[in-house]
Amino acid sequence: MNEFVMLSPEKLREIVAGAVASGVKMALSSNGAKNTYTDVEAAEYLGISRNTLRGWRVEKHGPAYHKSGKAVVYLRKDLDDWLARQKVLTIDSMEGHHEKYAI
Repeated sequence: MNEFVMLSPEKLREIVAGAVASGVKMALSSNGAKNTYTDVEAAEYLGISRNTLRGWRVEKHGPAYHKSGKAVVYLRKDLDDWLARQKVLTIDSMEGHHEKYAI
């Protein structure tokens, strides 16, 4: 059964904001492990300055983040995923995997 539901932009924003707030709340309440980071904590985790992280946000670079009003939150999974994508292969790291990295 297909249904068509029409929402005003305000109602859609309300629904999305509620879902985001719920997701952030759930992430914050996870089993005691640190899953969310402020920009200061995220910068420290990545080994960079807070200003570098802010600059990346302005330029739409760096790890994914979430905003709620003015608050910026980074999820550990997003930080770890971003770090993994920054991996630079060296000749030594490719040793034994030459088939995989053949040019």
